[in-house]
Formats: sequence, C-alpha cells, structure tokens
Amino acid sequence: MELQKNTTKQTRNIENNWSNVPIVQESEEMKSIVDIISRIAKSSINVIIAGESGTGKELVAREIHNKSNRASKPFVIVNCASLTEELFDSDVFGHVKGSFTSAISDKTGYVTRANGGTIYLDEITALSSNMQAKLLRFAQGSEYTRVGDSTPMKADVRIISSTNKKLENEIKNNTIREDLFYRLNTIVLRIPALRKRRGDIAPLVKHFFGNTIKDITAEAMEVFNLYPWPGNVRELMNCIERIKIMLPKETGGRRNIVTLDDIPAEIRKIAKSSSATNNAYPQKIDDIEREHILTSLQHFNGNKSKTSTALGITLKTLYNKLNKYQKEGHI
Repeated sequence: MELQKNTTKQTRNIENNWSNVPIVQESEEMKSIVDIISRIAKSSINVIIAGESGTGKELVAREIHNKSNRASKPFVIVNCASLTEELFDSDVFGHVKGSFTSAISDKTGYVTRANGGTIYLDEITALSSNMQAKLLRFAQGSEYTRVGDSTPMKADVRIISSTNKKLENEIKNNTIREDLFYRLNTIVLRIPALRKRRGDIAPLVKHFFGNTIKDITAEAMEVFNLYPWPGNVRELMNCIERIKIMLPKETGGRRNIVTLDDIPAEIRKIAKSSSATNNAYPQKIDDIEREHILTSLQHFNGNKSKTSTALGITLKTLYNKLNKYQKEGHI
C-alpha cells in the first residue's frame, strides 16, 4: 500500500516536472534547434513544432516564449484533442452570461487569456476542419467575437502549434487545412526523436537522477544509450523515476549507485538485442546518406534550395530523394 501511495505521488510529480526538463543540446541536432530558437524568439512569427510524442515540443514552445518580448505575459496551453465542435467557440473565444443554457456567467476564452503573450496549440491536427476554419479567421486578423456577443474583439497573441504527425502527409490527407498550415508555419521546427540524438541521452539521464544517486555504472549507462526510447524523453524520464522509487538506499554497499540490475528487464532485453543487431549489420550507405540529407534539410529549416547547394546536388535530385524517403515512410 505504501509503495502504491509513493508511486502515485511520484507519477504526479512526473507530470508536474515535465515542464522543468531542460533543453539538452549536446547533440548537433539539438544545438541547431536551440540556435534557431534564439533567432526567432524575439520576433512574433508563428511557429509549428513537429516531432514524435515525448520529444519535448512543449518545452521548445516555452523556450521560444521565455526568450521573446512576450515572456512577462501569459503562456496559454490548449490541448486541441480535448476541444469539441459544440464548445470550441466558447472555450477558445469565450462567451457571455446567458448566451446558452449552461452559460451561467461570463467565460474568458483561451485567446483572451493569452492576450499579449503566446498561445500554444498542442496537437493541432486533432482539430476538425470546421474548428480549423474558425481558428484561421482569428489567425488572419487577430479578431474574434465571444459567443452571445456581436462586438468584435482583438487579441495580440503569438501562435505556436505542435503536431506528432508528418505534416506533409496531413496536408495530403486533408487532416489539416492547407490555408491554415501556411498561415501558421512561418517556420517549422522539427524535433528529432531521442534515438536520433543519442548524444543527449547521458546528460538527460544525469539530470533526471539529479542528486538522488552518487554514480551510474558504465554497463547501466550503455543500456540507456542503446535502448531506442520509442517514447522519447518522456519515456526516459518515467523510466528513471521508476528506478528512483525502487532503488535500495545504502544497502549491500551500493551507496545509491545505479547498476545494470536496477534497469527494468524489458529495457535491458531490448537494448541487448539492439546492440547485437548493430554489431552484426553495419549501417548501409543509403541509410547514412538519408540521415545526412534529412539532417541538412533540418539545418536549413526546410529550405531545399540551400540544402541542395550545400550538399552539392541538384534541386531535382534532392526532390527525387525526398519523394523516395516519403514513400518509404522515413519522412
């Protein structure tokens, strides 16, 4: 019962501390992201942040806000998946008392709360086409009306959106309106998965353990580095919180040292399998080329002309390779 209570408390702390995870930038991929953040933060351009779940898209959005001229103003998070057709206008733009049956008092919408600051639209592709159309009207002129009120209002907000989907596929499948996409994507930041920036794993591990341990054995750290982390930084954080809960204190002469045995068995097993695969099969030239091209494209923020010039290939060749990678599901 006590362990269950502690686990529940720890899980609550995990959620509360997620916003305090640092943007580690040991890898070249994240150094590039942080550099772009420093360049765009002071402007008011809209940004779309793309990346798998758990990569830290909200952290990047907060960093942009915190380094902007809007830092002293609100940073309002909107979980787009929780918005419904019926209450979209009320939730986003607000309503006045008596505008509908359950409107027993005035309600301040998200855009009003974010006035002067930043509104972060988490998982924007979860919005229906109708909701996207309403958002587009606001994004075009910063003007809106509350439900039950015909008086136009304005809100000065910077819009940062995120998605864990492949944007190009979402446009092609009409999941996201093309006109809204082009209104919001003045710049697209693509956050790489943790398995593609392994240089950040060790510093993240040390950060999450903090002062609760004295050391990590080389064998344990190797497992952290080899495991593919499909849940990305969030999964790594949760794994370490689990280890911290179960770690014996000052027993067996271990003195709070994390060893191989402390890491969950399923993670050790997958890491061992990954190591065997890597040792048995050297990386193919095509895989190396693909990673280099996609990393270069990210470095130039999706600018294909600059990317092709830097790589020494024609623009047509670059388009052909990107089309091939898309069909293979790599982008």
